[in-house]
Amino acid sequence: MKILVKTTDFVEASDLFENCRGAWNAFANSEPNCSWGANNRTLINSSYIASILEQYDSEDDGEEVPKQIQTVQDRIKELKDDFYVDLEN
Repeated sequence: MKILVKTTDFVEASDLFENCRGAWNAFANSEPNCSWGANNRTLINSSYIASILEQYDSEDDGEEVPKQIQTVQDRIKELKDDFYVDLEN
């Protein structure tokens, strides 16, 4: 049996959430349905991140976290339709 090696493009979460620690915390604290920890790569769709951030209730966070969430949402929109994000970096 020949095993086929596959490749994919992805961005690192640290690049997507750069200077947006509050937005990262909003995503991470939402208990997203993905694995964490000792993985080499954890790839999730950018649309999944966008959907989590859209649902975030930021009433108690002042103005900074909503601005950061919007920045991340804008970055997602700037890139191609849907792409993978590596959470393990």
